[in-house]
Amino acid sequence: MNYSYRAFLYQKFLTVSELFDNPIEPRDWLLTFLFYFFLSSSIEDLILTDKGIVYQNLSDQETEEKYKDFILASKGYFLLPSELFSQVSKSADEDLDVRLQTIFENIERSTATTGWLKHFNGLLSNLDLSADLITKDQRLKKIKACLQFIAEANPAPIGSYNLQKSLSETFNVLLKFFRPKSKDLLGQYITPKKIVNLLAGLVVDKAKQNPVICDPVCGGGTLLLAVKEKYPKSIVYGQDNNSQICRLAKMNCIIHGLAKWEFAILTDDLITSDNFFLNGPYDIIVADPTIYTNLDETDLIFANQERFMGLKVADFGKRLDAFTVLFTMQALASGGIAAILVYPGLLHKDGAYCELRKLLIEENLVDTVICLPSNVVFHTQLNPQVLVLKKNRLDKQVLFIDASKEYSPVRDLETNKTSVLDSLTNEGVAKIQSVYHNRDSQPSFSQLVNLDLIKKNNYLLSVASYVSRLT
Repeated sequence: MNYSYRAFLYQKFLTVSELFDNPIEPRDWLLTFLFYFFLSSSIEDLILTDKGIVYQNLSDQETEEKYKDFILASKGYFLLPSELFSQVSKSADEDLDVRLQTIFENIERSTATTGWLKHFNGLLSNLDLSADLITKDQRLKKIKACLQFIAEANPAPIGSYNLQKSLSETFNVLLKFFRPKSKDLLGQYITPKKIVNLLAGLVVDKAKQNPVICDPVCGGGTLLLAVKEKYPKSIVYGQDNNSQICRLAKMNCIIHGLAKWEFAILTDDLITSDNFFLNGPYDIIVADPTIYTNLDETDLIFANQERFMGLKVADFGKRLDAFTVLFTMQALASGGIAAILVYPGLLHKDGAYCELRKLLIEENLVDTVICLPSNVVFHTQLNPQVLVLKKNRLDKQVLFIDASKEYSPVRDLETNKTSVLDSLTNEGVAKIQSVYHNRDSQPSFSQLVNLDLIKKNNYLLSVASYVSRLT
């Protein structure tokens, strides 16, 4: 999707957002309506392609009698012609909010016999279109604005080969438009595309045919789906402690065409619950945790469990990246690969951080450490680091890569000017992946280091300790 079209969507997104007081609501409303559009369009596309019939021209009664079973068997859900997005979006019904809520509930109920209910339950109906906190006029204004936005945002017509691709791209672009500025909204962000591509490329292993993949802090599911593309026959598991985010991750999986057995998204917290271990061990783990969790101190008390390997995890405070690494050490299968975005303190601080690094090195789990440019993620100006872990590896060296200069400025969609946010270049991503897979040492960029040297160096894993960049 090109820059001009993203800018077009962004300006319309800002217009719709002005109708909402809560900064999270426009994201949830627009993505839910886009998902509704996808469900409607998929049925219209199915009937047009398979039967040569324009679905919206059929009567509800005829559809029930002739096509319902076929649609349920093909799609796993069902909408009547009168319930289609294309019909509802043209409506001037004064009870449009009630009508839509009923349609959303009908869609979910239709999945009860197809095996899709576990994915669809609450997926649409949890969006409260009849909230008592606002007037009916305000509700209708928001609904109509969202319907209009989605109708104008979709560039691919029914019957188009690119319909699903277009909608999946639009979904992920809308996810990226939401960039929280408040610490109260930690975790409510999307991983930048270049980092997604980088992490997904790092866990590619031709020897793995049908791996079980997990992202324990999956957000909207973008990273999980990028890895899924590398392994089309895999099963993916995602987890997030925010139920609304999990709704969006499920929608993302469905829009990307995943079958009902190919994914599972769980609402839970990796620090206070060990439910996610039940689906493991995992062959591949990818994660982009925020620096800090928004759990309170009481919640963190429950983190002191056996699975955190006797470490004084209270010393990590709310450092979610540290807990994600601990989870990975336990949940990674033999021969498994993990690529986790972490932050500098984990790689050089003393105390519990040093004990964590000692465990990683003594068990020979650390394969590669990569230093990325600053400002490549939305929530911090620190240099993110990629920690690549491998279970039961035989190599006694760690590869350190300094990619902190592999960036280019990007334009801000709102101002159309160069942003302070820098992006990894495509060439930089390719260079990192090439050096990683070939395990090359290159002057001022990468260096292979023996485990014995790392142990003598107080288990430091900061890239600057081993790679000298010539400036």
